[in-house]
Amino acid sequence: MIRKPNLTKTIHLSGISQFTIENREWTDRLVLDGRMDIARIQDDQAGGLGVFACAGVRQLVPEACLSLFALVGESELGQAHEAVDHLRLTEPCLCQVRGKRTNRSRVMMDARGSRQIARLRAEIDLSADLDPVSSRRLKSQIARSGAVLLGRMSPELTAELLQWGHTTSTYLGLCPGRDQYEALADLRPHALFMNLDEAREVTGTAGAEPGPVFEGFVKRTAASHLTVMTTGPGPVFVHHRPTGIRLSVWPAPASASPVSFPMSVGCGDVLAGMSTYLLGAAGPLAAASVVSEIVAAAQAAASAHYYHDRPSRERARLAYLVARGAIERGAAVPAATAVA
Repeated sequence: MIRKPNLTKTIHLSGISQFTIENREWTDRLVLDGRMDIARIQDDQAGGLGVFACAGVRQLVPEACLSLFALVGESELGQAHEAVDHLRLTEPCLCQVRGKRTNRSRVMMDARGSRQIARLRAEIDLSADLDPVSSRRLKSQIARSGAVLLGRMSPELTAELLQWGHTTSTYLGLCPGRDQYEALADLRPHALFMNLDEAREVTGTAGAEPGPVFEGFVKRTAASHLTVMTTGPGPVFVHHRPTGIRLSVWPAPASASPVSFPMSVGCGDVLAGMSTYLLGAAGPLAAASVVSEIVAAAQAAASAHYYHDRPSRERARLAYLVARGAIERGAAVPAATAVA
């Protein structure tokens, strides 16, 4: 059951996170000590959770209304806009930070999907550099969004934005960073996303199997709808808090054709972005059966991002249509079956 339209919601998904300009290089192999041959280079590419979240939706849903909030360097606004032009954002909100330069990274990847990320410049921090004018623009964007995906920021700013999002009836996804780990029990998004390594760090279970890690992870979080843990090529673990149901959603078969330059950065961000986009339509009472289809579509979107070939995109588009159908048919959690 899709929630009743709210005429103030002009944006389907907003990504709110740190913003980075990336130089990307694909090599024949990644080594710690030795020679590597560079096979492909992409300079001045936009990166960060919000960018990849929007990119994951855009590759499958041309009609989606997407927005991005980020802070950029004082003299680099034009470059930032050019870097996100491929996202075809409805309302890009890139705010300049006086006296600072946009964050930069160098990303190296190989054909096996391995990667190395070096932070070249990290001058801007979303929490520390958010001034009153930018803060008002940010809250206005949240109020006009059906769904928002938040990334790494201070626990205090996270709590403030989550509270504002609940007030404005916005579906709230959160991909926390280390700064937020200690506060997870106090932060209450609708959906919380982490990968296996991050969940192991949160639970102090280095090397443990995914199942026990997920059980401990769920106990340390306060997401009101879903707690989601990805495991790379393995299943996505989901806890549906309204009913207590646990789901293990396995990915569809990978692309059969070899890919010379897999996109091994941003896959988890794509999964979280597509999930949050669809959950914004389904609402915070979407039943576990609907959530299962949404997560399957998000997995397929992440695979299409990684392989960036036509067969993967076609499978992802089909999975997206299946998820939309599940949302349209609608199964909400009856109040009598919900658990605390």
